[in-house]
Amino acid sequence: MIRLLLLISFLLCSIHAPLYGQYIPPNRSDLKLIKNLEDFVSEAMPWLEDQSAKAGAINTLESDYNRIQNLLEWNPDSGYLIRVRVETSVISGASTPMSPEFLGLGEQPLKVLTHYYSNPQITTAPSSSPTMRLDNSKSFYVWVENKNGFMGLGKKKLRYGLIPGEFYASMNKEALRISSNNDLRRAFKINHRSHLFEGVMSSLKKQATNSKTKKNLLELEQNIATTQNSIRAIKADLNKTLDEINRTNKALETVRTLQTIVSVATLTMQVQSALQNAPNAGISNAKTADELIEITESYKHDLKNQTMTYEKRINTNMSTYSSNREKLDQILKTNNAPSELTTEIFLY
Repeated sequence: MIRLLLLISFLLCSIHAPLYGQYIPPNRSDLKLIKNLEDFVSEAMPWLEDQSAKAGAINTLESDYNRIQNLLEWNPDSGYLIRVRVETSVISGASTPMSPEFLGLGEQPLKVLTHYYSNPQITTAPSSSPTMRLDNSKSFYVWVENKNGFMGLGKKKLRYGLIPGEFYASMNKEALRISSNNDLRRAFKINHRSHLFEGVMSSLKKQATNSKTKKNLLELEQNIATTQNSIRAIKADLNKTLDEINRTNKALETVRTLQTIVSVATLTMQVQSALQNAPNAGISNAKTADELIEITESYKHDLKNQTMTYEKRINTNMSTYSSNREKLDQILKTNNAPSELTTEIFLY
């Protein structure tokens, strides 16, 4: 966990460096910040001498300029992550960039990459040639931000940050590690979408033309956030209860299997240690294995009733959430928000 926090802090410090042309802040060489796309391609792929290939790379990155800028206008505190994988010939040593992969929007590169790995995605297939190999040392990430010029002046333009090969593999490894851990993945997912949701709502409130509209947006934002938090909390309680039911079933199986072999006192201790919230006083009073089974079965029955209560509460909150989401969807459409944002910002 410490290693994860250090990496997140490291990347966060790096990506917020000033965007002064090609200025590279000292001790922050993990992200080279370049505002000119042609210069960026030359910096990212100095080994690429084919001018037509360079032009193709520039054109591909430019092809999504308006879409990415529109997304970042709606989330000004976010960036957009692009991956460029490079293949190198094992015979000639010549390297070729694959088509850029547009991975998504988010607060910082590691979070976007983790979100990308946590969801099924279509990726660019490597070359079918047996002589070509993926080359992590030359592959890189592009972190795009929508920024004003020097001292915050001038029209906003996309600025391209280079995360070069020496950090490419370690960032991949960390994102894969997080996405393979259920608790970390869930926390990152909630944080990722909450950040996008807050950015969208902030943009809507800035666009509001009167105080009443702003007030309605604020209330809608609070209602959605409250409902999302409620659903998450109830689901967490439901999952804990379901886990306890599983432990109860295993405890009952143990008692039924060993009741003619092990003493009631030993079985009671095993049941008490297996269950987290069992009525210990009742269990400790069991005089026979049958009484122990009866008390444990009664406890399981109560747990099942709890799950039904949780499910009803989830359904009630989901109904409220869906109603508020429909309202926000309509507002986003009216304000011409990018359609892909509406699928990214909602998470209960």
